[in-house]
Amino acid sequence: MSISKVYRAFSELDAFSDEECERFVRAARAQAGFRLTASAIGAGVGMAVALIAALVGGAIAWRWMGLPRLDRADRALFVVIAMGGIFPCVVALAGFGARDQTLIGAIRRRLGNATCTACRFSLLGLPVTDGAVRCPECGTVLSLAALGLKEEDLLSRTEREDRAEVVTTTAVQETPRSDLARMLR
Repeated sequence: MSISKVYRAFSELDAFSDEECERFVRAARAQAGFRLTASAIGAGVGMAVALIAALVGGAIAWRWMGLPRLDRADRALFVVIAMGGIFPCVVALAGFGARDQTLIGAIRRRLGNATCTACRFSLLGLPVTDGAVRCPECGTVLSLAALGLKEEDLLSRTEREDRAEVVTTTAVQETPRSDLARMLR
């Protein structure tokens, strides 16, 4: 279960349920594969090197400016605070940030792949017929196989409409007549 709904940052996915969006994000995460892990590790290592360089540079600058030396207890406290508290937090944040940016890029790529080749209109949610989809903007019929897509990649409307119809029918059957009349007003 995700902590945030990163898919809500993409207006193309607003018409879809959380469940459908989470499935879309899982597919994007699987497509990104090792890049998510590698970006997090790379950013973490890069930040670690930068922090160590900053600490060493700060120590050199301290000496160069002729500031008074810290006694052993003060240096030990500084190292404990810097290395034990701040350092791991900054490295972890850098790793998580890089991972999230890589995931956002993977979602953008998946959304970009699900567009009409003629007019770039989004094909998400459109019904698929015989392995093809018709762009409502320009009328071009696109083969999913030629685009390298599957019906699940488009979050096709046919299965969503079937579920919505069942929910609507059930709600109408279970609602008393007075409540139904009030809802229809």
